[in-house]
Amino acid sequence: MKDRIALVSGSARGIGRETARTLARQGATVFAADILEEELDDLAARSREENLPIRCVRLDVTSPEDWARVADQVGGAFERLDILVNNAGMMDSRSFFDTELEDFRKTMRVNMGGMFTGAKAMLPLLRRGGQANPAGASVINICSTYGACSLGRGIRPRGRRARRLRLRPRALLLVDPPCHQLDGR
Repeated sequence: MKDRIALVSGSARGIGRETARTLARQGATVFAADILEEELDDLAARSREENLPIRCVRLDVTSPEDWARVADQVGGAFERLDILVNNAGMMDSRSFFDTELEDFRKTMRVNMGGMFTGAKAMLPLLRRGGQANPAGASVINICSTYGACSLGRGIRPRGRRARRLRLRPRALLLVDPPCHQLDGR
């Protein structure tokens, strides 16, 4: 991870926070992005105490303008991005019968729209990262089994592997684990 530039959305707490900290401990410079400013401030303070190369930036993943601003910050500082981790997500724990259409739409804007908007906004920087590194650049989309099941009727990734895109200078390869029906076939 040495000398790699990473951006982790949803990094104010939980899996995103630990992903950002782990990447930084392994030598990457990390942009930790989230809408939760107080938690980001705490992450920034702890990162300074531990001398971790983490830069905290506010990001609403549903906002193309926020993604463009963050892309400008990353590009202005490093001119490339090697790793994009789309981790931001939300889950409404109400039952189907109690969920309103607007609540469902908000969840989809964050969980699906945020991944799409982020990847589109960061693509020029990721292409430069792919050209700068023989290993290419990576887009890693993280979701729970609950989230994966919402991607298609009755499918889920096998095991704990994340869906991953690898960007090379002239190629885009989707590495997707095999899926199977929930009934066990």
